[in-house]
Amino acid sequence: MGNTAILNFSKRQSRSKGANNTLINDGYLLANIVERGKDSISIALKKDDFRISLNENGRNSIYTLEDDDKNSYTVMIKDVQLKPIVNDFYHIDFQVVSLTEEVTVDVIINIVGQASVEVKGFIINRSFDSIPVTGFPQDIPDTIDIDVTGLEANDTITMGEVNLDKVKSGLDDDELIISISEPRMEVDDDEASADDVDVPVITSEDGEDEE
Repeated sequence: MGNTAILNFSKRQSRSKGANNTLINDGYLLANIVERGKDSISIALKKDDFRISLNENGRNSIYTLEDDDKNSYTVMIKDVQLKPIVNDFYHIDFQVVSLTEEVTVDVIINIVGQASVEVKGFIINRSFDSIPVTGFPQDIPDTIDIDVTGLEANDTITMGEVNLDKVKSGLDDDELIISISEPRMEVDDDEASADDVDVPVITSEDGEDEE
């Protein structure tokens, strides 16, 4: 079940480049509150507060955004933009949600028991990095755990075999999620077959080709 965390924010009075740079230099993170059928609200919140809360609660948690005037919004993280190169937070979109209305979210796959397969020399292949699920905000998991312990080469896991508690997947039950394979054998150059060797063609005096 999703957690609920409180984050304090301030409305941005200006969205000019200069004003945004001042906020960023002061340790703030630029963000928008997005609500269906309404104009988005430009806000700023402390970057360190967001980072700590994200680490403690997870990407798919429910967040309560509050300002100094006690305005509050129940939201989930819709989109995260990172600064290139430094890979640091730059901009966040928060989506206003209702605890009584379902949402659709991409949830990251977390493979459990990976070492038990790789120690045998097998390769774990995943068809997806995340799975779209639909459910109430408080029921959205932060990750979808898939246990591969004990799997052997050529074993597979389809969507219908993945345990989803209170949410529904947007994929068909027969959709391949995980497959196990053996590593491909590399052929040594010295062991190349005779078929790979170029055989010179000699043309005889009567015009027929000879090998």
